[in-house]
Amino acid sequence: METLHPGGAEMFALRLAAALSQRHEVVLLRLYPEAVNNELVAQHPGKFTLAAPEIPLDIVWRKVDRLIRILSIDFSIREWWVKRSVKVLITKFKPDVIHSNQVKVDYVMAQVVQHEAFVITLHGDYKTFDTLRDMSRRILDFDKKLRAIVSVKPAFVCIADSQQQFFESKGLKDVSLTKVYNGYPNRVTQSSRKAGVFTFGMIARGIREKGWELALEAFLKVQRDFPNTRLLLAGDSKYMQELRAAYADQTSIQFSGHTSDPVSWISQLDIGLLPSYYSSESLPTSVIEYLLCGIPVIASKAGEIEAMIASAGGSAGQTIQLLHNGSDAERLALEMKKYLTDPGLYQEHSRLAKQAFQKFDMERCVEAYEKLYRAGNK
Repeated sequence: METLHPGGAEMFALRLAAALSQRHEVVLLRLYPEAVNNELVAQHPGKFTLAAPEIPLDIVWRKVDRLIRILSIDFSIREWWVKRSVKVLITKFKPDVIHSNQVKVDYVMAQVVQHEAFVITLHGDYKTFDTLRDMSRRILDFDKKLRAIVSVKPAFVCIADSQQQFFESKGLKDVSLTKVYNGYPNRVTQSSRKAGVFTFGMIARGIREKGWELALEAFLKVQRDFPNTRLLLAGDSKYMQELRAAYADQTSIQFSGHTSDPVSWISQLDIGLLPSYYSSESLPTSVIEYLLCGIPVIASKAGEIEAMIASAGGSAGQTIQLLHNGSDAERLALEMKKYLTDPGLYQEHSRLAKQAFQKFDMERCVEAYEKLYRAGNK
C-alpha cells in the first residue's frame, strides 16, 4: 500500500491481512512510513507485521522530486530509494507471495519482484489515473508504466467487470484476470434505530462525486410528505464541512463527520444511500456494510452496485440510472418513498440484504486469494 489511511483499498488490505494472519505470516508494507492511522490499524486485530521503507533524507528527496515533477520529467529520486529499501525488506522477510493493491505500488513492485508470486488487486485507480487531467496528480507516462506492470505477468484480481473492460480498452487482453469480491468480516450487528423516525443515511468518502448533494435534495423532497424522517451523513472533508454549513438550518439532517466504526454507525439507519456518479466507482465498501447490517440499499448503477445488492431471492434494494438532466433527485426521492409507503417491501429487502452480503464473506475471499497464491508458487 502507499498509505494506511482510511480508504477503500487500504481498509480492504487491512481486513485481508488480519484474516490471512490467522494462518499465515503476513507483512503489510506501506511506501510512506509516516502515513499510518494507528486507530484504523487497531480496528483490524491480527498477527501481521507493519513495515515501511527506510529512506535517508526522505524529506529532501520529496522536495527534489516535486521540482523534477514541475519540469514534467518522469523520474523520482525517492522512488529509486524505495525500490532499494523494498529489496532489502524482501530479503529480510523472504515472502512467497507479493500482493499489491494500488497502481503506484504495483509499478514499484513490478520492478523488484523476482521469484515471488505476484498478485495485484484492482480497486479502480487504474481508470482514475488513466483519465486524470490534474497535472499535479496524474502519473506521467501512465500507459508505459501500465505495460511495464503487465509485462511481469502478475495475477490480476478485479472486483468489478468495468476493470476487465478497462484492460480490453487498452488492448491488453492476454492478462491473468480473476474476479474476487472484497471480503468483509461477517459480524453480528445490533440495530440502534430511533423509534418513530425513519432514518435514511449515507457513508462514503467526502468527495462531491459520491452523490451527497443528490441525497440531500432527494431527502428534502421526501420530508415534505413524510416529516417523521431524518438523514444522517458520515464523511469528512472540506467539501463536507461546506455542505454542513449550507444545511445548518435543517434540523432533520445530521452530519456526523468521520466515523471510525462504520458498522455501528450504519446500525442506526433504516435505508442506506449511495447515489454515486464517481467515474471510477467499483465495489463501494459502504454498500457491503449496508448489506451486513441488513438494511436495503438505494443507489446509482455505478460500478458493480447492481450486482452487489443482488441475491438468489432478488434484489436487496433499488438502483437508478443517473441521467444528470435535473430529474435525478426526484427519481431518487420516489425510490426512497417506496419504503415509507410499503412496509412489506421494506421487510423483504431487509431480509434479502443478509443474503446479498454472503458473497462478501471474508472466509470466501480468503480462500479465493489462497488459491491464487498457491497457483503463483507452482
